[in-house]
Amino acid sequence: MTHTRKRIRKLSMAVFRGSRSEYNFTVYPISTSITDHPVVFIFSRRKVDKFGRGHHVVCCVGETESIVSEIRRHRRARCVRSGEANVVCVLKQPDRRIRDSVTEDIISARAFSCVRGRFKPVSRTTGSEPVTSTTASAICVTMSAGAR
Repeated sequence: MTHTRKRIRKLSMAVFRGSRSEYNFTVYPISTSITDHPVVFIFSRRKVDKFGRGHHVVCCVGETESIVSEIRRHRRARCVRSGEANVVCVLKQPDRRIRDSVTEDIISARAFSCVRGRFKPVSRTTGSEPVTSTTASAICVTMSAGAR
């Protein structure tokens, strides 16, 4: 008996900037079942502008051994609900030390309402504004998968 494997559809790629480097994340809808891997994750609300470019308003960042359990845990969490997150951005990384350093680098460049599962509301002026390529601490601008 053969099982058909459902293809996981990514929405796009997103570049998130830290204070030292840039990181290429794959963007998936929150509702999609994702293959389980150790990852750095960012939950965000993705909006597409009239030019087809995606912009993210980030709400939560962290690293985990299991992205499936993290999505399950965060899906109903206050940080994701209050930020109206509709996507999860993932960066696969098997080494925990590297995941920690990537997370710290991204946190140092941006304010998040939830860091590693600890919710702290962020004021509207510092961490909830839409993210674009022109913002000084801009985290990402995405290109939809079909536009490449």
